[in-house]
Amino acid sequence: MPLCVIVLLACQKKEIPPLLTLSIQTENELDTLEKKAIAVSYEAPIDGYKKYAARAKLLSHSNQSKKSSFDIELEKKAVLGEVAEEDDWVLLAVDDIAAYVQHEWCKTLLHRINTANLIPRGAFVQVNFNANDLGLYYLQEEINGGKLDVKKRDPLSIILKNPPFFQQYRTDEASQTDNYYQQIFPKKSPQNLAQYMSRLEDFLWTSSDETFEKEVTQWFDLDNVMDWHLLQLLLTNGKKTPQSSFLYKTSTEAPFRIALTDYPLPLFLPKKITKENITFDLPNHILLKRLLQTNARRYRQGLKNRWKLIIEEQLFTEEWINQFFEKQLSPSLWEAVKKDKSHQNHSKEWTLVEKELLDIKNFLKLKRSMMDTFLEKY
Repeated sequence: MPLCVIVLLACQKKEIPPLLTLSIQTENELDTLEKKAIAVSYEAPIDGYKKYAARAKLLSHSNQSKKSSFDIELEKKAVLGEVAEEDDWVLLAVDDIAAYVQHEWCKTLLHRINTANLIPRGAFVQVNFNANDLGLYYLQEEINGGKLDVKKRDPLSIILKNPPFFQQYRTDEASQTDNYYQQIFPKKSPQNLAQYMSRLEDFLWTSSDETFEKEVTQWFDLDNVMDWHLLQLLLTNGKKTPQSSFLYKTSTEAPFRIALTDYPLPLFLPKKITKENITFDLPNHILLKRLLQTNARRYRQGLKNRWKLIIEEQLFTEEWINQFFEKQLSPSLWEAVKKDKSHQNHSKEWTLVEKELLDIKNFLKLKRSMMDTFLEKY
């Protein structure tokens, strides 16, 4: 082969495959009140063109912005966007790439350390709405009663979103507010479980240490709580505790469990990523705080053993952290980011995004290296 041809082939730019594009078509004007008929389609890499009938509403909407998020319900379960076979979906407008990469990391680690931890599967996609390019989105299974395997006819099945009692004990004034406990299932009317939840709140805040140790496993699945606790320790810096979780109970007999919500957890990074700027303070979370202070059911030893197992089975290594971030930040994603005009107009410069992702990665590595020392205190 002539030298000039070899040089030409070597210099050719490798074509980057685009992210999958979801197309939404509808003659209806969508709003946040009720779902209306739409059609969702995409070109599958292997199986070709797919189109599904569905209903949708807006999760958030501003007349000044094209970047609304969508709550989508397919008429029947189908593999949407090559993510999973499901009928309930959320399509979330991405205005912070780093937050969604971190969200994917949280989900992956929680499931990696314990497959019993239920997580929504998701992926970055591009979205067209009635032939208008809306740019970059995150397609994800919706977290609901079906996904959490809640027994809908059980009188004590319940889902709460970010219940306030983990951070503070109710006041008379606050408890009178509508839906104080943030109950999203069952619908408050006709079945309001506020009285039952007030019993749980009283247990957390006013029970004696003896009663707490005796009854905590009747209220909570401590294996699940330990996984959540370790995630909080890895994510937080200081006493702030990320608030993006569901507290749920699948049946009368089942204890409460914690699950991630659809949206990313906030990450409280120090301005400079060094060991001197990273702390492991007691979390502002009454359940985790009392478990550590009372050592109920030998919780401290259980937490240390769980972390030791994660390390021994190499579920959270520096190599895995590097590979995860490299996989998430694919050339296809960066190409989609560059083309997403709405994102560029309303968010950070991409050099700053890259720096933020590098900071997150370095923060997690330092947290991992410091965890043993912190847990030895207990």
